Amino acid sequence: MDLITLYEKGNARVDLLTYANHKEEIERMLCLFEKIAGEKSWLPENELRAYPKNSVWFALYLDNKLAGALHLVLGNSDEGLPCMTVWPELDLRGRDNVGNIALIAFDKKHRGYNLFWLVCVEMWRFCVRRNIVELWVEATTTNIGIYRKLGWPLEIKGELRKHWGEACYPCRMLVSEIEQIALGRARNSLRYKKIIEQSQR
Repeated sequence: MDLITLYEKGNARVDLLTYANHKEEIERMLCLFEKIAGEKSWLPENELRAYPKNSVWFALYLDNKLAGALHLVLGNSDEGLPCMTVWPELDLRGRDNVGNIALIAFDKKHRGYNLFWLVCVEMWRFCVRRNIVELWVEATTTNIGIYRKLGWPLEIKGELRKHWGEACYPCRMLVSEIEQIALGRARNSLRYKKIIEQSQR
């Protein structure tokens, strides 16, 4: 099946992939994820391939070459959510209005805030269309600070535990709050103005 292009400008393109329709392309992406996991000493074990039915991937291409992706696992599935493997007490089972950002990763030569936002905005637009009201992410203390500086309104919702070999917290953010923060920052920042323009096109 043809790829679903969500965004295309200049040499950059973001495609939406699902396992049912894009197995070969997702396998290429998972190989990239495994390479990045090795570089960062992450220990994901089988987690990268654990949620095929209820996953979507937002793949970023630069000059038609895969540069990175964001993996989102959707709620209300018998597969569960990644955060529940480490924090089973989270009350998320059976909810169809939540998503878990399982991984955001870019090839080493393509890491930067602008590319990060290209895939995040398309994920955010997808969540709004699908009535996903909250997003979950597992984050180290350092990453929580980085994400908050970027405008992610993360709330810590559980205790510190090992996730992929790192000490992480389960964090939640409301999709509506992301929009409000980006709108506020857009008044004084050209970067956030472009983010809002991409999201509202």
